[in-house]
Amino acid sequence: MAVCLHVDMTQKKIQTVDVPRRYEKTAGRAFVANFCVEKIDPFCYPLGEKNKLIITPGLLSQTDFPFAGRITIGAKSPLTQGVAAANGGGRTAGELAKNGIKAVIIEGLPAQDKLYILEINGLAARLVEAENLRGKGVGETVTLLKQKYGKEAAITCIGPAGEMLPPTAAIANLDENGHASCFCGRGGLGAVMGAKRIKAVVVTGSQPRPERPNKPMEKLERFLCAKLNAPSETSLLTRMSYSLGKTTPHNASILIKPGTVQAFKTYCQIADSRQHMLLNSLINELGLDTLETAAAIGIFMEAEIIPWGDGEAAYALVKEVKEGSSLGLLLAQGSRAAAEALGLEQNPHFKQIYPDYILKNKRPTPESLNDNFCAAQVFASEHIGALKQHLRPPLEAEGEFYAVLNCLLDSLGLSLYTGPVFLQENAAWDNLLEAINYLYGWNLQKEELINLSSQALRAELKFNTLAGYTGRQNYLGGQYTEQRFYRQNGEAIHNNLFPQI
Repeated sequence: MAVCLHVDMTQKKIQTVDVPRRYEKTAGRAFVANFCVEKIDPFCYPLGEKNKLIITPGLLSQTDFPFAGRITIGAKSPLTQGVAAANGGGRTAGELAKNGIKAVIIEGLPAQDKLYILEINGLAARLVEAENLRGKGVGETVTLLKQKYGKEAAITCIGPAGEMLPPTAAIANLDENGHASCFCGRGGLGAVMGAKRIKAVVVTGSQPRPERPNKPMEKLERFLCAKLNAPSETSLLTRMSYSLGKTTPHNASILIKPGTVQAFKTYCQIADSRQHMLLNSLINELGLDTLETAAAIGIFMEAEIIPWGDGEAAYALVKEVKEGSSLGLLLAQGSRAAAEALGLEQNPHFKQIYPDYILKNKRPTPESLNDNFCAAQVFASEHIGALKQHLRPPLEAEGEFYAVLNCLLDSLGLSLYTGPVFLQENAAWDNLLEAINYLYGWNLQKEELINLSSQALRAELKFNTLAGYTGRQNYLGGQYTEQRFYRQNGEAIHNNLFPQI
């Protein structure tokens, strides 16, 4: 039976607790959503002792299935004040799942300002002081931890930004080649981890489980590979492998996700690919979210603090984050705070305060936003950008089911790049259900699986509603329902993206 590790940073105690039956069929994003509603005070201070950081693998993460290497990290977000569920690739999901750990839940705050490593070996766990890692970048932290724990260890860590607690701090994960290339960036959860004074979580000791060959899983793998490896989808499969952290090339440190490139181009008008790589490397080393940082850089450009499209000036600005200058600290607060401080209208980003399905049929098409500086993050982010060029159903077919599928893939630990197959092929669902039921001995039907995801979306909405994001109390409401967005030619589009709630 799977267990949860409860880590109390106030008492420095760790407990192993059996997973409650109601959580048996939830994992990943679905686990985060339901746990937040049940166990986290929606009005709590995100960086305080009442908030909890949840690290949970997907339902399929215990397998060697090449599409299922993703983990979800969640908490109340310091960036949005709503629920945050950041999803990323890497080793950690598989290692936790193989150890029989459904979730790691970190709560409380230490009495002293000391950094710690949470060591997990099998089902045993302990906290180890790590003051030697204070101020270290993500790359240097990973190097030192691999020297101590071995090259095969799964490492999840924060950079110096996480220690400084800005709401744009991200959490890094090692990929299968040992590079810290897989980030859980959405929602500023690196700041929550930093507030708990956890510099890193290191997982070792997992053993391959002796199990019968899972022929249904092999069948699902063959089916997805066949559909995704069509000639027109070759680049998609390459990018998907990178996002998973399963088959990342050895030069992963110089690769950039397509969404990050789109963010630099859209928000900052930086076209030079070399500057994209330099900025991406620096932002990752500091442990910041690339998308939110790119958006904040765009605000500084709009305020004429640095020139539009100037990658070198943007690089110098990001460096100021670690130096702790006024501009650097403001940049790390994110685009909304920067816009307010500089007297500008915020660059709208569709952060995760409302689940995607609220948009329903009012969702603008990706093509209509490609050149729109103000409204592109919803498509630049890999949350739905993964499907951007590969969806062909009519707009009204996306709606609620589109968001349910996204949530389901995050809960299973599957890459969003597999989404088009499930949207277009009924056989994909049959193969998926056969594999899950074989693995767990269940008898899940498609309707039940979809309902688990729908319930998670309702839980996210409930948490956000309890946190105060309803109707006129929602500070985003007027901005997104009344503000016009414009294309570069001046044409107004989508004046009412969000319905009032």
